[in-house]
Amino acid sequence: MVILHSSPIVAEALRHGVRALDPAVAIDTKYSWTDFARTWDFAASWVIVDAYLDDHVPLALKVRSLVRVRSGVIVLGTMYSPALRDRALAEGAVTWLEPAQPLPDIVTDICAVTAVRPHGRPVTPRPGTALTDRELQLAGLHASRRGLTPTAIGRSLGLAPSTVKAHIAATRRKYRENGIPVRSREELAAALIADGYLVADDDWRRQARW
Repeated sequence: MVILHSSPIVAEALRHGVRALDPAVAIDTKYSWTDFARTWDFAASWVIVDAYLDDHVPLALKVRSLVRVRSGVIVLGTMYSPALRDRALAEGAVTWLEPAQPLPDIVTDICAVTAVRPHGRPVTPRPGTALTDRELQLAGLHASRRGLTPTAIGRSLGLAPSTVKAHIAATRRKYRENGIPVRSREELAAALIADGYLVADDDWRRQARW
């Protein structure tokens, strides 16, 4: 099991809580997606993911990537937006847990979920506009509160600006085909937020992370 959370305090509290209930389980803790991806070159059986891990990979793409390698995914985060939760579940997350619960209750829920084999992935139709991995990532970075340009995104990810622009254009085209206006960056952000691909600015503020 891997606990992937931006707060070392939260990660360690969860690790100690789970180990107290199940001493046999091996648990690793990581505090960034980059660190996790660099270290875990094979699939962890279960990954507990911070819903608001703030980096270059949207939550939906994290879940999608983990499910693809057959990891069970538990998302931990305050549910300000049902769309964000619904998207995570549609991408294959097994459950979404609220951190407002007492720690013993969260730990009990985690142990109950991870005791089930095989992973009980819900059968949930994917809502909204279907995006590829690259479209989701690049359009999300462009439309996010940071408002990164294609050049800045390309420099960060080692991609040509023309490649970034092409994926963003493909994303806009898909939304337009579904009758959703995405002429401006703000409209693109609104469309991505409505589909659960992007965290709204107000939700980042509620998390005191912006």
